[in-house]
Amino acid sequence: MTNDDPRLPQRLLAYLRDSFGHPDLEYAESPQPVSGGFETSIYSLRVTSGVGRPEGLVLRVFRAYEDPLRASYEEAIHNALVDQGYPAPRVHLACADPDVLGGSFVVMDHLAGRPLLADFLSPSTLFRLRTRAFGFVSRLIAELQPRLHALDPEALLEAVKAAGVPSEAGPGRLSLRSMTFEGQLGHLDYRITMPGSVAFLQASNGFCRTARRNESALSATATSTL
Repeated sequence: MTNDDPRLPQRLLAYLRDSFGHPDLEYAESPQPVSGGFETSIYSLRVTSGVGRPEGLVLRVFRAYEDPLRASYEEAIHNALVDQGYPAPRVHLACADPDVLGGSFVVMDHLAGRPLLADFLSPSTLFRLRTRAFGFVSRLIAELQPRLHALDPEALLEAVKAAGVPSEAGPGRLSLRSMTFEGQLGHLDYRITMPGSVAFLQASNGFCRTARRNESALSATATSTL
């Protein structure tokens, strides 16, 4: 189902009515495509039931080839972050059935803000000095990273396990192993072969694997000399 598919609003509305238990639920603002999605098609919307934040809701529909379990995985991660006080959008619904909208999807809070790199990629600022913008991004990352590393990883891991994510799975499928560095490289290998290919990442993926092997070899050499 594409961004301009006329069936999406009505199919989503029927699903929201059933899931939220509000048969009279309507759109205050119908789904509108939002640019910037890498793994998903993104839409912003508002409903009349009072569900979510005042800013409204966001729908993220995963690609058809993505593991349907991805929706439950995203729900588990986001809500575990929110429960620990981290500024992440809460997921209200996760659907693994690709027949509803053409792929698994999540419905989550719409947080006010703008992408970190929006100013850098804007044509109006392409040739301007961006010292102030770089400073802002650096400060923001410096503030968020300590909070991120202070989170309880066991709580996130337990949330993912409770969502049904297995320990091991085949190519392109979610697993606890896919959350590791090696697992992420393996997922990129899979993504490079899919529609909407990210083949330009093949060289960097290979570099990461080589650097990883060299790092392991150096570590082993250093250990053997102690």
